[in-house]
Amino acid sequence: MTRLASLVRGLFAAAALGATAWAQADVNVGVIVSLTGPGASLGIPADNTFKLWPTELGGQKINLFVLNDGTDSTTAAKNATKLITEDKVDIIVGPSLTPTSLAVIEVAARSGVPVISLAGGGAIVEPQDGPRRWAFKMAPTETISINAVLDHMLKNNAK
Repeated sequence: MTRLASLVRGLFAAAALGATAWAQADVNVGVIVSLTGPGASLGIPADNTFKLWPTELGGQKINLFVLNDGTDSTTAAKNATKLITEDKVDIIVGPSLTPTSLAVIEVAARSGVPVISLAGGGAIVEPQDGPRRWAFKMAPTETISINAVLDHMLKNNAK
């Protein structure tokens, strides 16, 4: 199992177990990824991971709704609206890229739906105010990634 799958599985298990205290209801998870377009190289592997997710956690049924944003911010925002208004999702996972994630966060925050982005841009969560209070992300920010590369280069005398 990938690290992403393990982490997300743990998050949903905690959410499902916490949900049992107030209600026994299905957990609706909306997923928005780039299955086509320039971001498909990120979205397709993520989609393959979602197919491995369990259908039940902690006694809670998990309903998964997967939509393709086509690597387009407008489509991503429309997908978020559909997931929130029609599918009544409790959380959105994705999108695959920073621009599409920013569009989804704006929509989701208006309804109080948390978003766990798969993208790496720091702008998704920084600053942690306004709509970004509802945003979380799996990938490290640019600063963390760049510092790791530079540290490795220094340790290995790379130029």
